[in-house]
Amino acid sequence: MKGLFVLATVLPVMILSWLAGGLVRRWAMERRFYDHPSQRKDHARPVPLGGGLAIWFAVVAPLLTLQWIAQYYPVWLQSQLPMELALHVDGLRSSVGSLMLLLGLATMAMLLGFADDCWRLPWQLRLTCQFVIAAIAVGGGEWKLTLYVSQPWVTSCISVIWIVMLVNAFNMMDNMDGLSSGCAAIACAALMAILLWGPNPEAKGPQWFLAGLLGVILGANLGFLYHNASPARLFMGDAGSYFLGFCLAVVTMQASYASYQPGTWHATLAPLLIMAVPLYDMLSVLWIRSREGRSVFQADRRHFSHRLVARGLARPYAVVTIHLLSTTCCLAAVLLHRVDNLGAGLIVVIVSCVLGVIAMLESGGETAT
Repeated sequence: MKGLFVLATVLPVMILSWLAGGLVRRWAMERRFYDHPSQRKDHARPVPLGGGLAIWFAVVAPLLTLQWIAQYYPVWLQSQLPMELALHVDGLRSSVGSLMLLLGLATMAMLLGFADDCWRLPWQLRLTCQFVIAAIAVGGGEWKLTLYVSQPWVTSCISVIWIVMLVNAFNMMDNMDGLSSGCAAIACAALMAILLWGPNPEAKGPQWFLAGLLGVILGANLGFLYHNASPARLFMGDAGSYFLGFCLAVVTMQASYASYQPGTWHATLAPLLIMAVPLYDMLSVLWIRSREGRSVFQADRRHFSHRLVARGLARPYAVVTIHLLSTTCCLAAVLLHRVDNLGAGLIVVIVSCVLGVIAMLESGGETAT
């Protein structure tokens, strides 16, 4: 049942994203909407931009269609679904407001990124808009991280920062062919596995709605990777990275990982482990820029992938290395709900050691230009 659910949510969207990516690529070439090579970018030739539009469409169109069917033809939809899923159609109908808010804010993030792709907005404007969108998500949608903190305002502030951090983390990782979209796909797969095979600690069952949402995002990424894998024929641009970062940030906050029962709190560390590699890349780059006395918002080639290339790895191998590292962290996160507090502590230590080893191995690449 769960395997069929994964196929049903991922495969059609993957095909849709692949088709949309081809159309966007043709549109970008006709309008000469390219990402041109520069001292800060690795590609040797202009590459069409706008892949984020394809990812956005492949996510939004199926979700809106499903919500419309559930709203106006619930009986027919229930008759087409297995009993285990048919029971949740009424819940899907009642969640229309939450879904519309999520898609609306994600679309705003995508449009902000697309505007930056077109006109290179100043970082102050981009960051301000990101915080506004994140604040609306936390305040209006009441989507917050599970922190077990007594002061609600602390949880709200950290949740806003979490959204902005992931938006920028996936944006900063989008510096080599297939890197950011591949890491997003790996994160989606890990989160989907947790929500399907790690039962909701409160409802004692799979979190079907959020798992389906992740399946749609996963399919959109896989379809786009056909165009974005090395050598890339289409870039997602800021439109795609902003959209993916926002969606993944919100989903990680909406999901349930632990109950208020003793011995389950450690499962809430799953989002942090799943996002460990994008966050490591962002924080290490910011540290390097700050240490060198430059603005942390000044784009450069000091990213994790660039430092691996400076150590001798070919670009495709650097991307695969980061994907494997991300997979390792995600597999550790999937295990969290199956271990006790001691096991969770060991998992966190193992992930920290892996990141530490990688930091030591690739630190010699910091002097690259």
